[in-house]
Amino acid sequence: MSKHIICIGECMLEVQCTDLASIDLANKNLAGNSLAFGGDVYNTAFAIQQCGATDNRVSFLSAVGDDEFSQQMLRSWQQQSLDTEHVSILASKQTGLYIVKTDDAGERSFTYWRNESAARELFRSSQFPTLLETMAAPNCLYFSGISLAIMSETNRERLLHFAKKWAKTGCVVAFDPNYRPPLWSSIDEARQWVDAAWEVTTIGLPTLNDDQQLFGIESAAQSIEKLCSLGVALGAVKLGKAGCMAFDGNNSIGFTVPAPKIDVSKTIDTTGAGDAFNGAFIASYLQHKDCEAASKTGVNRAAEAVQHFGAIPR
Repeated sequence: MSKHIICIGECMLEVQCTDLASIDLANKNLAGNSLAFGGDVYNTAFAIQQCGATDNRVSFLSAVGDDEFSQQMLRSWQQQSLDTEHVSILASKQTGLYIVKTDDAGERSFTYWRNESAARELFRSSQFPTLLETMAAPNCLYFSGISLAIMSETNRERLLHFAKKWAKTGCVVAFDPNYRPPLWSSIDEARQWVDAAWEVTTIGLPTLNDDQQLFGIESAAQSIEKLCSLGVALGAVKLGKAGCMAFDGNNSIGFTVPAPKIDVSKTIDTTGAGDAFNGAFIASYLQHKDCEAASKTGVNRAAEAVQHFGAIPR
């Protein structure tokens, strides 16, 4: 049976930096550098579409501008079979942009230009809750801490209201805190909203590093204990190269799912690996209702992702 999955977040222009001196942002000149599209929720939506049942409908709720790059982005989503019915096109706005630099070990660093992006404009406007009100409850809703961080406080409340309302109809709500300190006014604000999101979440998909920064949690087992105490039914704590520790109603203590071993020389870019895990986990769980199988699918997808440049393998 086909399922409708709604993913709420931002997509940006992604520049894989190979020649920093050639970049002229004022004139949109990216000569000599690789241009693609990326963003945590978009990356996850792409992985859900790739890993899920072929008749699923994966909708991306976001906004783009009316510039050339925005239109290229929109066409790219459609070519990837992502549903764009809920994508708003905002006049005189542009998409955000980030430049990613990758070291010899495949670890990456980012520089962002996103404060005036079309997606941020949508998520801070009265149009966003109006969109939610017109939508039927999906089978699955996915959003992240970045989604929340770029919203107004009122719209955060509205999103969590609809997540709770839809969950009562059987909607599976999936959430990854994806903590990015510069996007929040304070760590206390981030903690408040991440905890509020956990209270309406079915599938929890945190990364241990984020939990350590945000809550001072020391281990995956402690992360799982916290999630269970807030009512999260199942999920996995991502551990990078070590795989993940998953949990569900049958095993709330958690069980380790190791990542496949990869030759160090093949690990060229970790950008989007966690998002790939999330999408594969969600797609597998929606299809089979098996947390362990979903975790294995997730670590395998993440292992594939680190062997390609960019958030979306290309």
